[in-house]
Amino acid sequence: PCVERARFFRRLFYAREDTTGPWRCARVAMVVNAARAIGLAPLIGYRAAAIATTAAGWAMMVLLWCGSRQMGTSVQLDDRLRHRIWRIFAASAGLGVALWLGNMARAPLFDITRAGALALLVIGGSVIYFILSHILGAFRLSELRAAMKRGK
Repeated sequence: PCVERARFFRRLFYAREDTTGPWRCARVAMVVNAARAIGLAPLIGYRAAAIATTAAGWAMMVLLWCGSRQMGTSVQLDDRLRHRIWRIFAASAGLGVALWLGNMARAPLFDITRAGALALLVIGGSVIYFILSHILGAFRLSELRAAMKRGK
């Protein structure tokens, strides 16, 4: 999600013929990535790279958002997002719990390959997220269908 948001914000800068703003944000995000990866590697090993990349993506998005605040109403949060943001967070937290439990359960219950278990977690997690999002009111299925049609 943060990668898509960062693309959105970069497009705002590029539409206003500002290519240096995203470049400055990318340099800061690169430093965040390197610092996190190098700093966490001795503590948590290979997982440090994934955590650092995630932190850098979020840093890039936040920096671009902060830089775009003076661009007017095109970057302001609309009422629909303001009302749904906590529902989206709740659905994401539910997905995290479901994946954690699924990962714990997969070892003793499934005698399949590691790739198969990962595929099962990804597919199951996607289904659970969409169900939770719909139940919590984070989005409506009609909105998802409309977004899919626009993407074609």
